[in-house]
Amino acid sequence: MENANWLEKFFGYFKYEDGLFAHYKDDGVSDPYTDYRQLLWIVIMPFLVWAVYKYFINRQVQAKRWVIGLSIALIISRVYENSAEVIFGREDILWLFPYHMCGISSFAVPIVALFNIKKLKLPIYTIGIMGGIITVLIGETFTSSFTTFYALQSVFMHTLLIIIPVIEHARGEFRFDIKQSWTIFPIMLLFISWAAIGNRIFFAGDNTNFMYLDESGLPGGFGGSYYFGVYIIIFIIMYSLFFVPPWFRQRKKLNI
Repeated sequence: MENANWLEKFFGYFKYEDGLFAHYKDDGVSDPYTDYRQLLWIVIMPFLVWAVYKYFINRQVQAKRWVIGLSIALIISRVYENSAEVIFGREDILWLFPYHMCGISSFAVPIVALFNIKKLKLPIYTIGIMGGIITVLIGETFTSSFTTFYALQSVFMHTLLIIIPVIEHARGEFRFDIKQSWTIFPIMLLFISWAAIGNRIFFAGDNTNFMYLDESGLPGGFGGSYYFGVYIIIFIIMYSLFFVPPWFRQRKKLNI
């Protein structure tokens, strides 16, 4: 593996000591928050979201075309990644299906956008944005000093989980309506149930930890035995940031 050339490291899968196949990785990153790639991603995302929203808010026709193009690109990217896990990673065929929140969202977000499923836009887009933001912040993408194709693909996919809804918001296709925010909870419950099925039935004993239901997925295992309570706090904070400001603005308009 160490003798592999750059192209092989960038695209290839390798057999490790545990007998499993995975894309190239080394021990070059001990703390993602000291890695320039992770820090750059964190810094760029707010400016990218602002720029995308400002650009498309008065370009409705272009916005629709971009949503279609980015949605197709996201689906193709996810299908390739899941297929690579099975074909090159020698994984079970059940790995063709997504089980993590962002994995599920990377199919759900573009499908909802492409087929214009209005009733699902608020819950699916909100969950997609939450998943994208959490991934940007927790630093689980760059675990190796060598940047593989799959790390870049992860950045691409998680960025689109945020950008596609932002464009849809700019073109007025959905808004953070607190009265309809209840729809997030049954969809989230479906996501959690599917991840639990993956953990407990499809891959029982494989320590898959889909959606980080079995143990903390936060940096350093933060939260310990109370990690799920930390998840709930994070959800409440993000929910409040998305839905409370628009609610206040709407109330202010009504009182004028």
